[in-house]
Amino acid sequence: MAREYKIGRIYESLYLCRRWTDNTDAGISVEKQNRNDFYKDELRSIEIKARQMLNKKESGNRTFAQYPGGGGESLIALCLNLLAEQKKSWPKLAYAYMELANVRMRLITCGSYNICLQFNPQRE
Repeated sequence: MAREYKIGRIYESLYLCRRWTDNTDAGISVEKQNRNDFYKDELRSIEIKARQMLNKKESGNRTFAQYPGGGGESLIALCLNLLAEQKKSWPKLAYAYMELANVRMRLITCGSYNICLQFNPQRE
């Protein structure tokens, strides 16, 4: 996936991993750990080179969507209309937007840092 798309942050798990006591790097020798790290670095290098080759071939000008702008409505208006239509056809979305009024926030000062906590009871 990362080869074809730029990934800024992934918010959900891509896969689940289950570890057992005998298949972890925790208790292996330094030599085995170095071999494992070398292998992982080699895979990363291969992937970087593959992405670089793809970028050269595609020249970096991929278009995912076009907005001709000739229909009279602005892009903002079209997006807001789409959202309104989705709220009509998707009741859970409409309910979630309505419940945003019940979001509670609290600021906590922790030394020189300020942390804003948000409680959203309808977040899914």
